[in-house]
Amino acid sequence: MKTHIYDFDLAQWQEYLRTKGYPAYRARQIFEWLHRHMVSSPQECHNLPTELRQLLEEEFHWPGGEEIRSLQSSDGTVKFLIAFSQRKVIETVWLPYPNRQSLCVSVQAGCSLNCRFCATGKIPFGGNLTTGEILTQFYLTQRTMQKKVTNVVFMGMGEPFYNYEATIKAAFLMHSTLGQSVGARHITISTAGVLPAVERFYQEKNPFGLALSVHAVFPEKRREIMDIEKKYPLQDLLKVLRQYRDRIRKNRFTFEYIMIRKFNMYREDAQKLAELAREFRAKINLIPLHTRFYGMEPPSEEEQNLFFKWLYEEGVLARNRRSPGKDIEAACGMLAAGKLQTNLLASLIQ
Repeated sequence: MKTHIYDFDLAQWQEYLRTKGYPAYRARQIFEWLHRHMVSSPQECHNLPTELRQLLEEEFHWPGGEEIRSLQSSDGTVKFLIAFSQRKVIETVWLPYPNRQSLCVSVQAGCSLNCRFCATGKIPFGGNLTTGEILTQFYLTQRTMQKKVTNVVFMGMGEPFYNYEATIKAAFLMHSTLGQSVGARHITISTAGVLPAVERFYQEKNPFGLALSVHAVFPEKRREIMDIEKKYPLQDLLKVLRQYRDRIRKNRFTFEYIMIRKFNMYREDAQKLAELAREFRAKINLIPLHTRFYGMEPPSEEEQNLFFKWLYEEGVLARNRRSPGKDIEAACGMLAAGKLQTNLLASLIQ
């Protein structure tokens, strides 16, 4: 298989061109065409010699062959369905706000985890995405929407830290000043808690924000809804995080918390969650449950407000994200759910 044209960083382009006998300055030209101008064809790279453009076309996979569909929500959210192949069908979600344009990208086709409340882990797993396939979402949506992405969240389909190298590389390419130059503080990577990768993330001093999907603060509850708790218990993860507490406090750190009626919304849950947030100076993103698997129920507005009130009384920063795009199954936990999407996916792979 050919290497995806978006897979290389600047150093890799310099090495590739050296082996082909081209001067080093061509590497920066190619990099800027790809990551600043977001071109999808070598013919758009006007200042490259014809023979180099031909070489790039022959030796690399370029975007453009993907099958794409999109759905727009009544609230302005747009969900893109992208088929890289019959097995690799993913979604990415454009989230428009008055002061920013956010993009929720996927890192896997499906998910290698099976959180009980999430639809994504219940579809066939199609494998990890390459760096280029992650970046295709980033560039394709900007070209389609004709707007610049200001914020990126790695919170779509898949567990980013089970695709660590491609995820981190994609984040740095999004952040590059020779590309789209998205600020490191505006890039957030979400993980359910893959302990070795979390430790590696802080050892490498990555500048991006980290969001930890907690969803239950007591081990027996978390184990009931998140299979990763059996492999990497939250208590073990917290021990590792405490080793990097000073570094964590300098960067953005968030606890993600799905609110499930009559399960994880009691006063003791709020108190323990607030205790953790204070320890790490983390903010809390509250997300009401949007699915109804295994008899789990979304909370009422009153129940959400009460849980928020308890956290407020504990003196921690929390917000109810409410997740836009519910009418097109684009909200948290809904990717790959719903009859409408099933029909669209079927049309993509016929």
